[in-house]
Formats: sequence, C-alpha cells, structure tokens
Amino acid sequence: MRHQTIPNTNLHVSAVCLGLANIGVKNTEEEGMVLLDAFLEAGGNFIDTARVYSNWIPGEVNRSERIIGDWLVDRGVRDRVVVATKGGHPDLVDKIPRLSRDAMEIDLQGSLDKLQTDVIDLYYLHRDDQNRSVAELLDVLHDFQQTGKIRAYACSNWTPRRMQAAYDYAKAQGYTGFVANQMRWSVAGFLGKPPGDKTMCSMDSATRDFHTQTGMAAIPYNSQAGGFFSKLDFDAKSVEKSGNYTDGNVKVFDYLKNVSQDLDVSISQIVLAYFWTQPFVSIPIIGCRNQEQLEDSLLAVDCELPKDVIQKIHELTIS
Repeated sequence: MRHQTIPNTNLHVSAVCLGLANIGVKNTEEEGMVLLDAFLEAGGNFIDTARVYSNWIPGEVNRSERIIGDWLVDRGVRDRVVVATKGGHPDLVDKIPRLSRDAMEIDLQGSLDKLQTDVIDLYYLHRDDQNRSVAELLDVLHDFQQTGKIRAYACSNWTPRRMQAAYDYAKAQGYTGFVANQMRWSVAGFLGKPPGDKTMCSMDSATRDFHTQTGMAAIPYNSQAGGFFSKLDFDAKSVEKSGNYTDGNVKVFDYLKNVSQDLDVSISQIVLAYFWTQPFVSIPIIGCRNQEQLEDSLLAVDCELPKDVIQKIHELTIS
C-alpha cells in the first residue's frame, strides 16, 4: 500500500480511504468489522464516516460511528488509524442547515463519544450554509483544533467560490484552514449538481482549478460510481435505470473496456488509478461491501495509466 501526507497536516494516509457510510447496513456489523480488519492488514489506515451515516435507516442512529468506535477499541488500533468524520449535515427531515456554533459543538462531541476517542484526525463540515460567513465557520473549527478535539479540518460539498473565500480568510488570520475537500467525483461523474440532494457538489472545471492552484487535497466520494462500470460490464440491464446510465457514460465505458483489455486490469482499477494522476493530492474513497471488492480496489494501487489514457479520461469526464 502506498501512503502520502495530506498537505498542511501531519496525517500520513493510505492511497485509498475506506468509506463506511453503510457499515452494518448493507452488511452485518460483524462483516463490516472483518472488512476493516482486512483493510488494515493490507496497509490501509484511512477511514471515512459521518455523524449522519445510517440515520436514514430506521433503528439505531449514528450506527456507522458507533461500529467503528467499537472496532477501534476491540482491536486496540486507534493509534494505527486516521479517522475522518463529518458534522453539520442539514436536518434530514426539514433540510434546515445546522452550522451554528451550538450545533457544530453537539455534532463534534457526539462523534467523539460514538467513536470512543479523544480526538478526530480529520473533521469535515458535511455541508455549507451560505447564509453564514466563512469567518464564523472557520473560527469555530479553529477553536476545535486549538482545544485538541480535532487535528485538522476540511469541507465537503462546498462550491469553489466559498472554498476560495475560506482559503483567503484562513490565510489572513494565520489559520491552517481547510486541508481537504470531499466532493462527488467519478469517471462516471454527474456534471454540476447531482440529482436529488441539491446541497451536494460535484467535481467540475472550476473546482479542479481551485485544487490545482491551492494544492488542497481532494478526497472524492462516489469515486467508483457505486460500481456502475463493473455492473454495466456484467449485467447492463441492472443499471439501465441508474442516473449514471447516459450516452456519455456508455461512451466512457466503451473506452475503459478497451483500456482494461489492453492493460490487463479491471475497469474499477482504472477508475481509481485516474485519481492518483492529478496535479494535486487526490485520495479516492472506496465503498466495498465484501473482501472481494476490497481486494480488487486495492490492486489499483499498482495500476499505472499511460498519459494518453489519462488525458482521454479527463476529456470525457470533466466539464
């Protein structure tokens, strides 16, 4: 497993981040812990969750953080894992933003309690609230960092305009500021705002330019588009009603299929390897239900893409 340091931090992380939005939901709690064991054994050390994860499923709330916390304590591996979580998600029912200082403090303390840790390594604001100044939000995060509750902070689903404003404010105040941005980004990416939740942001040319100019790390979610290309390869009918099933993405698939055969690697490995060719640190979040999917994703670390392939994928996917 390759590792790299997230710029402006002392967080040395694996080339892929294991996303745990559905741990204990799409697999059992025990299966989820076995998957975490396998990831750690393979050299992975970067895991991603959020305060809100699993809250859309009836029953236990904050299940993802709770299971991870139990695993960290049971295995005694807290010092070997870089834990990222997110707070500040809008209320799931009324959609009202939750980025007041009080709400942010409640979310952070809730995450610390569920994860059974004294400090979060990388803490994201899950969404933005453009009715609040970036100064107000960064001041709170800076306070969290100064009190030792978080090591570094980041944003998720922020526009490049707001990220630039936050970057400028942090620089003026002498803060470290956001060290990473988590956005929806895949070779099968939606352009602009994805359908459904309009508060989510996707990689686009303006966001890419921001990352290139500032060097801020990108840590994309939905990096494999839910396995869209692999599913299309084996059972096209299973994805015909998917939001990813577009003429453009079918064209991308045809290209990736040819590259896969030429390089003798899986399409999913090509999809992941593309992220490591960017002019800024890019660490894709992988969502694996079982060890077979995990093993395939981890093989991507050794996949090297020719320059013409990188350029073609970029042309096909970034607006």
